[in-house]
Amino acid sequence: MLGGVDEKTLAENPLFGRIVPLIRQYEDLRHRNYFSDSVRALLRQPGREFTLVGADNDTWYLKPVVYSKHKV
Repeated sequence: MLGGVDEKTLAENPLFGRIVPLIRQYEDLRHRNYFSDSVRALLRQPGREFTLVGADNDTWYLKPVVYSKHKV
C-alpha cells in the first residue's frame, strides 16, 4: 500500500476499493494530529488492535478490537 493504488491495482484487487476510503480517513486524521499523545502511545503497543469509529458530529475515536486467530 505504500506505493498507492492505481486503476490497474483496483481492477486486479476489487477489495482495495473498500479499504482506500478508510486509509484516506486515517491519514487525514493523522496529518491533523487529531488524536492525543496518549492515544498514539496506545497504537504503538505491539499486539494491540483498534478500529476507527466515527460519530454523527464528525468526531472520531479508536475502539479496541480482538481478532481470534485461527489455523487451517
